[in-house]
Order: sequence, then structure tokens, then C-alpha cells
Amino acid sequence: MSKKSDGPTGRVVIDERGRSVWRTPLNTDQVKALSTQLSLEGEAPPLGANPAGKRRTLDDMRQLSEEIKKNRLRK
Repeated sequence: MSKKSDGPTGRVVIDERGRSVWRTPLNTDQVKALSTQLSLEGEAPPLGANPAGKRRTLDDMRQLSEEIKKNRLRK
């Protein structure tokens, strides 16, 4: 059975225009103070980037395809 999640903390508040707005007990000043202490140590590679830095050639793709076909026949 799956566990029941506690769900988000907070409550619905009606603002001055009559719209319902979700309010959390989190103070934005506290978040801003914490954000000044954070730093990024290093840079993540872009999504989908090849870590080796080179692209596969058409011959590489053909060779890979042949290896996959051979492995399927072995099973």
C-alpha cells in the first residue's frame, strides 16, 4: 500500500479582491536570508550533452546497431 503524504503545509486565504490564495507559514524574509548563504560550486553540463565532448558518427551508429542485432540473436 502507498503511504499517505502529509501534503503541503499552509492554508487558503481570501485576498482583498475576493480570490482564494494559498498561504504558507514560510516567511519570505527567512528564505531571502538563506539564499544569500547559498552558492553554486561548479557548473552542471547542459542537458543532453555528451560528457566525452564528441558526437557519434554515422559509422559509430552503424557499428552500434550491428552489435545490438548480434546480441538479440544470441538470446
